[in-house]
Amino acid sequence: MPSFEIAAQNVGALHRAGCTILAGTDAPNPGTVHGASLHRELQHLVAAGFSPVAALRAATAGPAEVFALVGRGRIIPGAIADLVLVDGRPDAVISDSQKVVGVWKRGERQDLTRYDGSATERAGISFHHEQTRRVIDAVIAMYPQFAKELRGQSFARTKQPEKDTH
Repeated sequence: MPSFEIAAQNVGALHRAGCTILAGTDAPNPGTVHGASLHRELQHLVAAGFSPVAALRAATAGPAEVFALVGRGRIIPGAIADLVLVDGRPDAVISDSQKVVGVWKRGERQDLTRYDGSATERAGISFHHEQTRRVIDAVIAMYPQFAKELRGQSFARTKQPEKDTH
């Protein structure tokens, strides 16, 4: 597991100096997932010295302002109604952001029990799954002594996403 101590110190210093910091996960890079990994990023920002409110702002209003995304990043009249409802107070306890009980996209409540991703997301997952498989196969070909250990890793056993049947 990498150490985030230096990164936390640097981000904390930039924040204290008044620099605009935006939250982001660089998904779908290895170890990141669209949406879900942002909760961990928020926790890292709080650990770096941000208040929970400042961390939430770095993921909402901050990017909307920096990228001039009109109607996004805030709950105001006329804004695009993309909302996440949580059970708790993430403005006080940032880990409460993970207690998602409802999601609205453009004003329509999403069924969280049936979400299997868009065709683009599934294609991206398939691409990254295939790339990971190729890397593992290449390492095993070069270093057969690691075959058992690599094949035992969870990323080597991930199930291939179902093809879109719609």
